[in-house]
Amino acid sequence: MAHALQTHVQTMKTWLANTKAEWSPLQELKYLGEILWQLK
Repeated sequence: MAHALQTHVQTMKTWLANTKAEWSPLQELKYLGEILWQLK
């Protein structure tokens, strides 16, 4: 679980760097939801 979260943070940072976009709470929830879904 912790590893998946670390991967998520890294992906988020990469995504931000690549898109130069704001990371909105809605995107965050959607992204985390997808990760949690994959972990099930």
